[in-house]
Amino acid sequence: MDRKQAAKEILSGLLNLIGRKPASQVQQSGRGEIMALHRIAQCDGGTTPGELARQMGVSSARAAALLGALEAKGWIERQADPADRRRVQVMLTQAGEQHAQADTARVLAHVERGIAVLEDEEIQCCLRVLEKLQQLHSQEEEHAEVV
Repeated sequence: MDRKQAAKEILSGLLNLIGRKPASQVQQSGRGEIMALHRIAQCDGGTTPGELARQMGVSSARAAALLGALEAKGWIERQADPADRRRVQVMLTQAGEQHAQADTARVLAHVERGIAVLEDEEIQCCLRVLEKLQQLHSQEEEHAEVV
């Protein structure tokens, strides 16, 4: 298999999918409020603004702007960290949890419709590929942190 040609075809296919309306909406939210909301929802007990910025790959200023917008909507609250009063923990409000759950349900329904055209073996193959790519990126991030 010509891996260079395969890489070009995969990239072309991904770019084509990303340009479609549902995918472009997900992409636009990828570094926005919805992604921040979901990242906070994944952290039991909340997270810090700095940790959120690191997880999202954005500047601390961008994270602060996102948190300000989420707080204005009533989806998050900031609290002093009980272990260290100098630190701030960001947590979802009940409204934030409800919004995150509703958005997750919407996205999952879209993905379900998308994979409906695939056979079970194809879905399993996709899952294996995603797992391998995630492992690769985790290893690269660990290596970059060491260097």
